[in-house]
Amino acid sequence: MQKPTQTSFIDNGSVLYELVKAENSAPLYLEYDNITGKHQFLDSVTFDEVTHIPPQTELVANGTIKLATEPREYGEPLTLFEDIRHFIYKYVDVTDRFLTISALYAMLSWVYDCFDVIPYLRLKGEFGTGKSRFLIVVGSICYKACFAGGAPLYRQSFGLLRCIKG
Repeated sequence: MQKPTQTSFIDNGSVLYELVKAENSAPLYLEYDNITGKHQFLDSVTFDEVTHIPPQTELVANGTIKLATEPREYGEPLTLFEDIRHFIYKYVDVTDRFLTISALYAMLSWVYDCFDVIPYLRLKGEFGTGKSRFLIVVGSICYKACFAGGAPLYRQSFGLLRCIKG
């Protein structure tokens, strides 16, 4: 048996394994079966004599990388979009147009792997105008946002540990 592989996401056809972290727990895999809709939490996953384990890093433990905690059904995408807009509006003051862009960007971060290229969300402004606050609020709902120096970096330095099984 070879050394375990550290992986944050595994796509095994109809079954997905996503790295999650509940409060006061070590990172685990959430196994989700697209056919049955059932899920369970696992410490490791083995395919073809290769064992995959959650990445052994302090980046999750110390909050640098934020992970989802559990699956949750939101129903219609428009309902989710409106809930995200309301969440952002509650904590930051931006124009309605930028509020819409921000909510769409947060949703896009969860399906980034469906695209070859996606944009970055960039903020510019004077000191004290709320850029860091905005990044923390929006980053808290983005997929695997990496917080460095108080502000999130949205690209997948952590997501490169992926495994796609055919």
